[in-house]
Amino acid sequence: MSHTHLYYGTNVGPRTCLYGTRTSLSLNRACHHDVSLRNQISVLFAVTWGPSYIYLFLINANKVTFDAFFNYALLGIAYLYNCINPFIYAVNFDPVKCVLLRLLPCKKTTQPVDISL
Repeated sequence: MSHTHLYYGTNVGPRTCLYGTRTSLSLNRACHHDVSLRNQISVLFAVTWGPSYIYLFLINANKVTFDAFFNYALLGIAYLYNCINPFIYAVNFDPVKCVLLRLLPCKKTTQPVDISL
């Protein structure tokens, strides 16, 4: 199996990441940001939904008995993913980050606000 796609380019969303060539510092920074964001989302999904899937697998394998309270507790943790996910995207999106920083009374921002997309 060839791993050349890791060196010559991988499509990671709206931008193309170039791991093998250092053509532009901003492109590499954007690539790192995209990969970091996807890693955060993947870890959050695994941590919140993983226990529920494992519990359901153990029930289907007849290793544990069904407990409604425990099942609802795990589903409550799993649905936290749906609540936290938009905030992760919002904090990582620069225009939204600037607005959120201006809303905090104790945090003064010195960055100029650029609304151009």
